Amino acid sequence: MEEFGACYCALYVKKEAFEGKMQISSIPERRPLEKQARASGALPEASGQQVAASTKPEEAVKAGMRLWYCKQCGYVVFREEPPYICPICKAKKEFFAAISIGAYTAS
Repeated sequence: MEEFGACYCALYVKKEAFEGKMQISSIPERRPLEKQARASGALPEASGQQVAASTKPEEAVKAGMRLWYCKQCGYVVFREEPPYICPICKAKKEFFAAISIGAYTAS
């Protein structure tokens, strides 16, 4: 909050930002590259099987990969199962729903 004037989701802001005296900008990614790639599904997780980033979308769908979104905060993730807890709002797994995308639908 001190450095950027707002939290990651901009739900909480400094008084100056609320009053319009300060411009709110997006917070840059601070995680190491390996963690960024793991979060995006490009690298396999230690506790589960993931599909490589170079895999075609239709192959990923056949492998069981799906887009999941948190109905509480809108966080989206591409993996086999929804996360146990949303990393943004801490909602439980039950708050995630599958997203269908065009021709690449995982049914």
